[in-house]
Amino acid sequence: MGLVLVIGVLLGSMYISKTLGANPVANTAGVPVNLIGSQLGTTTTAVGFYDKYAATTTYPFRIGSMVDSVSLTLLATAASTTSGVNLSILGSNDTGCDTASTTSGILNPIITSDIRWHDVGSHVREVAGSSSLNSGTTTISWSPLAFTGREITLVDLDVECLAVQISASSTEIMSQFMTKSNKQ
Repeated sequence: MGLVLVIGVLLGSMYISKTLGANPVANTAGVPVNLIGSQLGTTTTAVGFYDKYAATTTYPFRIGSMVDSVSLTLLATAASTTSGVNLSILGSNDTGCDTASTTSGILNPIITSDIRWHDVGSHVREVAGSSSLNSGTTTISWSPLAFTGREITLVDLDVECLAVQISASSTEIMSQFMTKSNKQ
């Protein structure tokens, strides 16, 4: 009886999963996914940016075609009085946009230079302080204080992947994203 009940529950959950549709993100919609650094329980691990905007780091992630809204949260776990963050948010519909490698080979046929990214700044909802650069990429600037956060919401998306390009100075950042779908 117990084995039949377990199989019935498993089959039932597979049916529900198939019926409701699976979210293509590694987690379900409404659950935060670590993007820069990590948070597990009450432990937060941030990534340090110390070198006066010396480099830009790109963090790509797949949201899937059924997601139309993404909330990106940023938390500065440490910041000096001269800290600053500049970030751009890009989108792509290219295959493998979230897993592209920097080197080609049999196991990684898609390399990062193959991915065609485009600016999705027009999808950012109500962000004060954003500006458009000559290159056409929307840049959001933030001067964080230690243990302060910022949320950026993108709406009406129609892309497979997003990427956050971040350049910062004198700060440590942890970031997560959550997805939402209103598509049928």
